Order: sequence, then C-alpha cells, then structure tokens
Amino acid sequence: MSGWLAWLKSRFRGQDGDVLHRLQVLRFRKLLENARGVVTLIDDGQEKLQGEYILDRHYVISLVEQVLQRLGRMVFDGCLLVPEGGAELYRQLDEQRRYARAHVIDAPDREGQGDEQEPEYRLLARALAWMTGEGLEDDRSVMALFRQVFDHVVTGLVVPTLDDGPVLRVSASPVDNRMLVTELQPALRDDHPSALSIQDLRCRPLGLVVVGKGLDGEARPPATPAGQRWQVALGPETLSMVLVDPPGHTLRLEATLTGNPSTDYIFLLSTADVELEQLLADRFAIERTRSACLAWTYGSPEDEMEQDLLNIGASLLGGAWRPSREAAGS
Repeated sequence: MSGWLAWLKSRFRGQDGDVLHRLQVLRFRKLLENARGVVTLIDDGQEKLQGEYILDRHYVISLVEQVLQRLGRMVFDGCLLVPEGGAELYRQLDEQRRYARAHVIDAPDREGQGDEQEPEYRLLARALAWMTGEGLEDDRSVMALFRQVFDHVVTGLVVPTLDDGPVLRVSASPVDNRMLVTELQPALRDDHPSALSIQDLRCRPLGLVVVGKGLDGEARPPATPAGQRWQVALGPETLSMVLVDPPGHTLRLEATLTGNPSTDYIFLLSTADVELEQLLADRFAIERTRSACLAWTYGSPEDEMEQDLLNIGASLLGGAWRPSREAAGS
C-alpha cells in the first residue's frame, strides 16, 4: 500500500476503505488538474506560434518555467499516489530541467537560410518541440514524462476495497452494475439507506451517466455481485467511477460539471484493448501511454458535456468498453 495511505490508514482505523478511497480520489483529481495545466500551457504556446502575436523572450522563458512547474506537480501527485518507483520520476524531472536550460533557453539561436522568423519565434518553436517531442530523436520531451507519470499511477495504484456501505444498483440486460458509493463531502448527509436511488445521491454527473443507459436508478436490495462492480466517489457536481470487478482492466471516469467551462471536464482512462475514439465524440483529446489510453475534454459548452456523459454512461454501464472477444465470452 502507498506509504502515505498506509500512514492515513493507521490514523483512521474503523473507516479505512471509505476514508482512503476519498483521499485517493481527491489526489488523483489534483493530478488531473496539473495535467490539464500542462496541456493548456502547450496549447497556448502552439497558438502563439501561428504568428499573430507579438512575442518576446520573456514569454517563452515564462512558458518553459510554468510547464516545468506543472510537470513537477504531476510527479509529486503521482508519487503520493504510488511512492514505489517515484525516485525515477524525480530523476527524469531533473533531466527535463537540465534539458530545457541547455537545449531551449541557453541554446544558441541558429537562423536557417531563408528563415524569416524572428528569434523569439524560433525560441518558441524549440520550446514546443521539447514539450511535445516533435522532431526529437530520443523522446526526452515533457509529454514523454507526462505519459510516464500516468503509467506509474495506472500500474501501481491499489484502489482501497469497500466491502460494504451504500449501494446503487442499476441493471439492464445483459449487464448488472453495482456501485459502492462514497461521498466526497460525507457530512452533507449520513442517513443513506443501504440500497440507494439516484435521487438519494443528488449527483448531476452520475445522474447523466445512469440516464444515458436508459435506467431509472431506483433503489434495489443488495444482490450477489454480478456483471460490473464500481467504486464511486461523488459530490453534487463531481463524479469518480473506478471499475473493480471484473478484474484485469483499469477503467476510470472522472467528471466535474458545474456549468463553468473553465473548471468542467470529463476524463476517461482505460487499459482495455478498445478504441476510445469509437465511443467518444471528436472533441475528446486522446493520448496513449504504454499501459493505458487517456481521453479528456474540457472547455466545451455545458450541453455538449451533458451529452458526452449520457453517451459515456451508455457505453460504460452497457459494457461496450469491453474488447469484443471478452464481451463475446461473458
């Protein structure tokens, strides 16, 4: 078990799984916040490179420093979630800092023949090549470490087991979904029945996921686990869903839906052998690592994100995420 989680477990005996799951979810969402920061900064640099802005050297140096800062926070979050092997991530972060200094900020400006770009644009182009890895012979890019942090978490994270507690059961042939629920703000209500309805939870993203499958989300008695079992952490505008059964795949949905495009997002992570592009709208960005496929969207209008959650609900709860050979054998 992760070092900091083990320490917390010793401090919260009697409510281990619930508390640890909540803390793990909150830290994972901080990782996503910092990952979004990295992507947003790179996007801003790529927009500036189009030539419609007046650049100075200070902008590029500031961009490099901010990217390194956000990348460092990602490494910190990843190592809190999975301390084992974290030293290698920090070693590579130090290498990123050295590379940025030697090959971007302090590198001599080389104007090519017929090159009409201003020096500041050439500097920005070098910085973006380092960030994205485009044109690098060996991938020592920011995005390479970005992907490695997610690999580190995906392969090492152990989700605390919730053996009991409130259950939301939503079933539709052929898949039965059983959701063990943790509230991110448990003080809001402590009188939940053991069998929940979607009305008990008042979680907008989860409501859309459930409705997307055409289910009513009515309370049902706990049953023998069958089909799919999820651990769900939620608040009125936030949702975290992690697949825990069937084993063998990591499948995770994170969503925030407040109506504010600057904070709202949907993030999906899957280690299953399935093309997420076939399940998601074109506006989702897709990034593949060695062990997982990541997909996210943010900044979209509220009605589009609502439709995305409806569609994702139909896919996840209906089992469409499973590889076809696995679905055929189930």
